[in-house]
Amino acid sequence: IDGLAQNFYNMSTSISVGEAIIIAKATTNSIASKTLIEGTDIASAAAPLVSFGTTANQLVQTSATVMGAATNTVMPTNIYQVIQTSFATAQNLTSLYVGSSSTGTSYFPGNILEVILYDHALTQNDNYMLWSYLKDRYKMVQFLPLKAYMPSSNDAGQSWATTDDLWLRADAGISGTQWTEIATNTTPDILTLNGSPTVSKVINGQEAVQFVQSSLQYADNTGFTWPNSTYPNSQIVTIVYQMDESPGTERVLISSVSGTSGFEVRINTSGTLDIYTGITLALNNVGPIHAINEPHILRLELANNYIGVYVDGNLVAEKNTGITYTNGTGLSLAGSGATGNFTGSIAEVTVHGSNVPFLTNTDRDQIDCYLSVRYTIPLTKPCPF
Repeated sequence: IDGLAQNFYNMSTSISVGEAIIIAKATTNSIASKTLIEGTDIASAAAPLVSFGTTANQLVQTSATVMGAATNTVMPTNIYQVIQTSFATAQNLTSLYVGSSSTGTSYFPGNILEVILYDHALTQNDNYMLWSYLKDRYKMVQFLPLKAYMPSSNDAGQSWATTDDLWLRADAGISGTQWTEIATNTTPDILTLNGSPTVSKVINGQEAVQFVQSSLQYADNTGFTWPNSTYPNSQIVTIVYQMDESPGTERVLISSVSGTSGFEVRINTSGTLDIYTGITLALNNVGPIHAINEPHILRLELANNYIGVYVDGNLVAEKNTGITYTNGTGLSLAGSGATGNFTGSIAEVTVHGSNVPFLTNTDRDQIDCYLSVRYTIPLTKPCPF
């Protein structure tokens, strides 16, 4: 665009409440005081929907978000973003100016792929359909919002949210031997990558940390503090992973064992899952038989006298008697203790306490749908969103 054209759209029906979605990238690192999209109402008063302040590339419209981030997020250069803004006008919106202000100035210096205008506020279902459409159309996973209903400390009020959690993702937070979480906690948790595992796009084109057992590669944080909540020994653990070798040798996927406390997930010699609480085998031979390069979404719901195991959205096993579960110490991925014990790839991990003993079905669906869309992992039941 950059001053070459002013794209005007005169709406046949005026809109008082709605949302605008713009897929765009800035081609310069200085887009201060520029307008990406602006609307005018029936009184011809200009109402910028998305514009940029005096700080380079920084969004200023209060309701605008970039990939789920809040206003004042800096828009990177030469990377397409989904910018989503809601609006409500005292006088109905009648026209839009895309790539400039209504006065034909303040042109946005960059590229715009698509603009979608809704005449209503988007529901959660609408958002899931929108994100799925954008990912499928443009084959870009960044079109999934960063937060996207995943457990994080920003989601206060949700039944699964606490002020302390862990959210690791392989496409962010990795620098040298450190894997820093992307959840916005006051003090982010950091896992140490031991044995120099690599990061590659191996899970349906998405980044994952590749661990090799023979090289003793694993990740751990021996001081990781498990979230406390109304139910201090109630934890929810989600992990996206795949085996990079055929089953045949017992492998440890994730562990927090400390004596008789904590838990451990092993892929046994048959290729199914064994779940331990402390050193006690709580559930044996659960879930599907793992195959090489076949990704899965595993979620554990752990509480005293209960354990639930979900694979790809399906409850594959649960036990609600005879289990003593208390939080372990630290956290290890792809190994137990100080040894690597897994040959495979891990793309995403979340750990959070629960303010209720278990997730609601809606909570489960939100998490499963997000991960299913992001990593192209089919669920065992249709995504309701």
